[in-house]
Amino acid sequence: MDFNRPLLTANMHDGLLTKKKKKNKTKKQKQPHFIDNSTESTNQLKTKLYNEAEERELENILFGNKGDDFYKLENADKSQTQLSPKNDDLDQFFILDKSGDQNVIFDSDDEDHKNLIEEKLTTNISVVSNDDGDDCNSDNELRQNFEQSECIMETKKSAWEDEDDEIKAEGMFDPKKYPKSVASDHNYKEYLENKFKSIFEPPSWADKALKNKKRLSEDSSDEEIDHIDSALERLGKTATNFKRSRDTDDQMIEKEILMAKRCTHLNDTDKIITSLKCVQFHPKSTVALVGSHTGLVRLFQVDGKVNSIIQSIQFRHYRLSDAKFISHSGREEIIAGSDGSAKSSIGFCFYYDMIAGKIVRVRLEKGGHIKYSLRGFQISPDSQFLAACDQNGHVNILSTNSKEHIAEIKMNGDVDCLAFSPDSKYLISHGKSNGSKAYVWDVRNLGCSDVPKCVNRFNDLGTIEATSLAISTNLCAIGSNMGVVNLYQMADIVAKVNPQPIRSLMNLTTTIDSLRFNHDGQLLMMASSQKDDAIRMVNTYSTSVYKNFPQILGGLSTNRTYGRIFGIDISPQSGYGAFTTGSGIAHLFRINHYSNY
Repeated sequence: MDFNRPLLTANMHDGLLTKKKKKNKTKKQKQPHFIDNSTESTNQLKTKLYNEAEERELENILFGNKGDDFYKLENADKSQTQLSPKNDDLDQFFILDKSGDQNVIFDSDDEDHKNLIEEKLTTNISVVSNDDGDDCNSDNELRQNFEQSECIMETKKSAWEDEDDEIKAEGMFDPKKYPKSVASDHNYKEYLENKFKSIFEPPSWADKALKNKKRLSEDSSDEEIDHIDSALERLGKTATNFKRSRDTDDQMIEKEILMAKRCTHLNDTDKIITSLKCVQFHPKSTVALVGSHTGLVRLFQVDGKVNSIIQSIQFRHYRLSDAKFISHSGREEIIAGSDGSAKSSIGFCFYYDMIAGKIVRVRLEKGGHIKYSLRGFQISPDSQFLAACDQNGHVNILSTNSKEHIAEIKMNGDVDCLAFSPDSKYLISHGKSNGSKAYVWDVRNLGCSDVPKCVNRFNDLGTIEATSLAISTNLCAIGSNMGVVNLYQMADIVAKVNPQPIRSLMNLTTTIDSLRFNHDGQLLMMASSQKDDAIRMVNTYSTSVYKNFPQILGGLSTNRTYGRIFGIDISPQSGYGAFTTGSGIAHLFRINHYSNY
């Protein structure tokens, strides 16, 4: 063996180099994600698997215009690669790994794409280098981001969908139940909406919101506006409209049609088969009482749906004519009075202490031996005094704290009705055989042991016998035995001898037993116990009677009658109204105009 001959000849060395280059070239073709800087102009990458325009738009939505920075960095890498010296030996061992950046894939054969990248990079560099345009660029970028975010919000799926909108009218159409005009889905939806609105009045805030939305859509301009400012403006308008919707109770109520709906009977959970003489809402709580002539008083929780019973109170062997709440200085009481028609009920009354849960009997005597009753008694709005009618024109005044007789006033003729003013300053008395005159008493100094003084005595036009009284902040209503109700201005009856009534209401023909104003004086409810269904509701601004009351409550419109009506009342914020009948039912209805209890 010849150990001195060379291991590789020149031809063999050249052959091995050629095979090695072919092998390296094959490896490069099998790794498309690794780019050799020395052969970048000749190697091809995989075909792009995404739409570049869509990818760019998505990056701009997520990062604003920051998505273009990826392309800047890529071109910067390319420029550095082009400036570096080529070394085939080193390129075989050191490669540029770009597999981590999956957002950018370059195609060296796509000349249009390369030109687009260079143009974009040049534009961004010129913008960055322009110091004067920094504010403008940031504003445009902010506006573009805001527009894109608004577009995304508008295309989002609704958070809630009404399942009733998916009902198909064709599959459930019943010719006997629905008119023929509702054969299509669209007509069926309109039919349901119109029927619902005819029964339940849409809340005023909803109507106002729809009107404002329609007005804004009609007044909208096609010109381009600043979306940020318009969004703030819409937010301000929404807050203003919300505040206005909270003030709907201060607006004028409907004049001709009363929007009301019937609720579950107030005493539905515990009815009794006897006539109910009185009903009253608690001045500070959602509680109402109902009393019968047998001396039974029941308390109910007012919610319009269940009206659960709270308690039953029995005043034994007492012929009850009226019962009222007393809420003052931490005291919660119910005082029960009799009209004196039964001799066994004269000379005493009862009150129920709601906190202690006990019934207390009170003697009603004056001068040591003269007994009286609480006929037609009224409690002042401040719950400090109680006034009751007596014989021969006498009016007895008691303290609600001690239930003691503290004063007595007298008018000519007989006194049959009393009423305190809402501010508890005046007491008005009226009756018969007094020359059609009503008396106005100043009771502001009753707590100082002063005798009330008569500040005016005015002529009540056309009234021979007054049977009921009611006072609001500005008005005074006087009912007579002829079914006539005179409406006066409160300022006139305090100062004038011959005031002229604003209106004389003659819608009832029998004795007016009950009159009640609501809290703001827009409504007046009047009733008579001598005729079936003798109850009416009056709009005091138009001085006209509502045409649909009480028919809207479902009594007269279904060939049924309520019977004789004995007691009426309206809740403290006019949300509810109630009246009691001789059949033992306390009817409750909701007045839609008022949102509170």
